Amino acid sequence: MRGSCFMDHRGSISCLWDNSIQERLCQQFAPHSFLLSKNPDRHTLRGLHFQYPPNEQTKLVSCIRGKAHDVILDLRPDSPTFRQWQAFLLNSQTPETLFIPAGCAHGYLTLEPETWMSYFIQGQYVPESGGIIRWNDPFFGMKWPVKAPLLSQKDLLAPDYQP
Repeated sequence: MRGSCFMDHRGSISCLWDNSIQERLCQQFAPHSFLLSKNPDRHTLRGLHFQYPPNEQTKLVSCIRGKAHDVILDLRPDSPTFRQWQAFLLNSQTPETLFIPAGCAHGYLTLEPETWMSYFIQGQYVPESGGIIRWNDPFFGMKWPVKAPLLSQKDLLAPDYQP
């Protein structure tokens, strides 16, 4: 989904949210929180994170500084794309917002230093409902542009997926 953008000699203004976005989604979206993730290092990988039912979260994600390889993995058993993943290139030069449905895992890899990601999140964060899919889990065969990303201890220790 593309937002609108205004540019002139001073810089730009990007619209990451307005009510017409909700109309295009054809569903109710009421953000519970807004997060800003600042990543100073290139090749920082966060994810793939999700929350188990009944605490799933819907997200609108944008890259507001730098560049990121963003991945969505569908974990919704009733979905025609169940267990399929898709990657997107997000960057601060184009005003794009990525919609991540509830029930999907999400992660991203920074491709530039000082990459900042913004999240509008519907649904409260419930730590005990959190799940992780390892970025290189062989079951899914996700393709990433690096072999050795910078990971948190939590993401590093994520177990193999059990179908």
